[in-house]
Amino acid sequence: MKYIIIILLPLFLSACGTVRQSTFKLLSIDQTEPFITNNQCSIKLLFEGVTNEQLEFFISIKNNSTDTIQIDPSSFRYIPIYHKKSAITDSLHRTGIQCIDPQKAITELQLERDSLPKKNNPYSLRYKDTKTIAREGIITGTVALLLGQKVEDLEAQREDDEREWYEKQIMRMREVNSELDFFQNKALKPTVLLPNGETEGLIRFPMLREADEIQIAMPSQYMIQPIRYKQAYIKELPLK
Repeated sequence: MKYIIIILLPLFLSACGTVRQSTFKLLSIDQTEPFITNNQCSIKLLFEGVTNEQLEFFISIKNNSTDTIQIDPSSFRYIPIYHKKSAITDSLHRTGIQCIDPQKAITELQLERDSLPKKNNPYSLRYKDTKTIAREGIITGTVALLLGQKVEDLEAQREDDEREWYEKQIMRMREVNSELDFFQNKALKPTVLLPNGETEGLIRFPMLREADEIQIAMPSQYMIQPIRYKQAYIKELPLK
């Protein structure tokens, strides 16, 4: 039996090593090159990846006209396409999914950043007066007696909950600061492009994983046809 195990183990490990991982891909359908140009403007659109369940694109826009062009990322949207149509998707097909407004996102993130340090840990004794601590101590002791638990165990659980709450707050603060850095320093901002002017940045859309395709629609003044992408999960061999 020992020799059988030795022989089969490498085969098992080899089989495990060839397990394919599914990777999300956004594949261009109409455009072989992510660059579109006309007399009105030139647009380059590159899919960067998925961040926090959001589709992220790099976009650059150049004004080829003799008039100014208003650039407003919140006016960009995509239409989700479902091969198996349902009543739920009809409204989304008409209105589309709006690009995340960077100005609105910055305001909301700044408010959350300022409010996070002001939150009190509900598991901490620091914010409770002596009377409240004594009352909760009696309740905890009674519950422990009824459930056959040790008061020390319940107190240890409270301390764990207190520590976990603080860790989650710290993690969330890091996420908020990271998102703020993105929208303040990397995202495409609303602007007015003068003739021959150019701007670039990153844009994000909320992700709908169940959609088979998406059609990114630009404002009509750009005179750009919708840009189509296929959403797919492709199995790839893991790196060795």
